[in-house]
Amino acid sequence: MNDDTGRLDQSPSFSAAEWLGYRVTRPQDGENNIGSIPIAPAQHARYGITVDELAQAQRRFTNYARLRLTGVGKRDYDHGGKQAFEDMGLHRLIDELRDEVADAVNYLTFLDIQLSRWKLALEEQT
Repeated sequence: MNDDTGRLDQSPSFSAAEWLGYRVTRPQDGENNIGSIPIAPAQHARYGITVDELAQAQRRFTNYARLRLTGVGKRDYDHGGKQAFEDMGLHRLIDELRDEVADAVNYLTFLDIQLSRWKLALEEQT
């Protein structure tokens, strides 16, 4: 058995940022809130989620996306009183979007690899 297919609770969890060499720290529930919505995406350890919990998770995730705009997005794309995309021609926007789609495919591949490893680990436990 390789190191990635040990017990599921001991397996490294999927983190695309960590795969790329970044250290990611996640605030705990209730930390670093903006209003009443924590800044990190929700983590759901238990099975079963109510519609209200699903709505809260969606709010947390969209808040996280918004913070990406005001963080790295501001650093990379803010040009004072306008945003970089406003001056991009249609061809450039299409190229940028195609790059993002390619990146999404790569992240989904990373996730699929981890899901496969987790499934094998679960199968070995039964």
